[in-house]
Amino acid sequence: MIDTKIECVDCAKLPTLDQARKSMFLAVELRPKMLRKIDPRSLETHKTQPRCTTHWLAWRNGQRAKGAAARSRKRSGLDEQTRQDLLAFQGGVCAGCGRHGTSNARKVLSADHDHDLAREHDHAEDVACEDCMRGFLCDRDNRHILGLLFAQRGATTESVKRVLLNLYDYLDDPPMKQFRRSRTDVPEEAAC
Repeated sequence: MIDTKIECVDCAKLPTLDQARKSMFLAVELRPKMLRKIDPRSLETHKTQPRCTTHWLAWRNGQRAKGAAARSRKRSGLDEQTRQDLLAFQGGVCAGCGRHGTSNARKVLSADHDHDLAREHDHAEDVACEDCMRGFLCDRDNRHILGLLFAQRGATTESVKRVLLNLYDYLDDPPMKQFRRSRTDVPEEAAC
């Protein structure tokens, strides 16, 4: 049974409405008037720091973001300054789709590197170095697009480029449009 008289450690740090008015401080979040229910998951992780559900979820997402950033730093194989410079050079977005990768804890940009080149170097295949590092991609582009293309047996960088160029041509001028243009009975205006 959870003691209802326990206050969330993060709620206790928030100013009350009276404190905010007296100090002319514009608070983003105020201390709740009533004690919020303590989330049981917070007692499992930190018995000395009980948190309400709102603050426990924020804490957990922050921990996940720290872990994801640490994994990305480790996998990139770059020193922190070079890593930050490369991210800034990319504009802080995925080099593939151009979307931000840091909108929530699970969307940290992944370090993309050439695995074939990594095998030639004297380091593990899943860790990059400055020579085999290509850039930062979101998880979808890195795993689900490039990863699936490279997972094919015998896939090389050239074969993946060829597939991507073929897909670009396919989307730019689909076979159905080509077919309709090739039919002699369809006037040119009717073909899109």
